[in-house]
Amino acid sequence: MRKCCIFYAVAFCLGLFFGSSRVTGFDSRIVSCKNFPDRSVLMTFDDGPSASTEKVLEALKAEDVKAIFFIVGKNGISPQGRKVLKRISEEGHMIANHGYHHVTMTKLTKKEQQLSLNKTNACITDFQKSVLYFRPPGGACNDTLKRSVSDSGMRVMFWNIDPKDWKKDSHGCRPSSQVLKERILETLKTQGHRGIILLHDIHLNTALSVPMIIKNLKKNGYHFITPEEVSVYQESSTNKKY
Repeated sequence: MRKCCIFYAVAFCLGLFFGSSRVTGFDSRIVSCKNFPDRSVLMTFDDGPSASTEKVLEALKAEDVKAIFFIVGKNGISPQGRKVLKRISEEGHMIANHGYHHVTMTKLTKKEQQLSLNKTNACITDFQKSVLYFRPPGGACNDTLKRSVSDSGMRVMFWNIDPKDWKKDSHGCRPSSQVLKERILETLKTQGHRGIILLHDIHLNTALSVPMIIKNLKKNGYHFITPEEVSVYQESSTNKKY
């Protein structure tokens, strides 16, 4: 009986100690959209730069929307890649880190993670002063990777709106503009009308869909967060008591 009581007492104390982060549900190393204004979205694009990125940029410029481009480092070192990165920066968008290779970074050692992050950041800082955000390929992230990201001066940015523009159907086709638009709007309804939208600028169908997506979001009363505004709403999260 005495051993049993000791066991539960220890378990209770450990629960208080280790369970506190789960109770708050908050990690300052991760960017949240929970404090975005009502009916607000952030446009983000992964895996570029590519030949399709310039079509995305044309659409964003026409609609006066700013976005964050999470680049794969190796895609940004070619002359064409650097040309696109220069344009992204010059047109007022933000470049962020998606690793040097598109691999599951939780499978890398901490040293390998830091090398990937630093090589990609070196590519990006040729075009902007600093790199604020990292997005793990496939969303795979653990505490070791979070520490590597934090040590590199960045925060992790996931997403909560994923229309799966990358996924092919049984006929080998990726989703149409209409399907992508509908998926985004429907998911936003389930997410409190606040979202970080995940798209991929390596796919031509996505690039061609951006005008319809943006127009329909505007039509439905959504406001577009700028990359610079993200940190403001993140700071309001860190100052909030949970």
